[in-house]
Amino acid sequence: MLENKKMEELGQEEQTLIKKALEAQKESYCPYSNYPVGAAVLSENGNIYIGWNAETVSFNQSVHAEQSAIMRMPKKDRKIKMLAFVSRDGGAPCGHCRQIISEFGNPNTKILGLTTKDNSVTITTLEEILPLPMPTGKGAL
Repeated sequence: MLENKKMEELGQEEQTLIKKALEAQKESYCPYSNYPVGAAVLSENGNIYIGWNAETVSFNQSVHAEQSAIMRMPKKDRKIKMLAFVSRDGGAPCGHCRQIISEFGNPNTKILGLTTKDNSVTITTLEEILPLPMPTGKGAL
């Protein structure tokens, strides 16, 4: 169920992941939109991987923060337990990123979104924001 909380109301694991996403946001390259986004992924094995958005003048070649963090996960550690992202306006991962999260997560993967302008955190699951993902695995398409 979708929840909204303040940072201090979160557990230690969630706070740590959001802090890593805030660190990642500082690396953002967004000269066209001026909209920095950072992300951090907690793997099932307990490792954290960070990523940030990187824009190109032709936006369709830009890399999203969530995508960047997930692609940093090595093959042996590519199962997502939780993902956090931070941006000025919060919200939720875009459809492109939701599908990527579904490739390496599961319906119960927790997703945290920090809105930096008011320090609020939206908490949801992949299943809530992507109820009908494209099928994955052998023979999916």
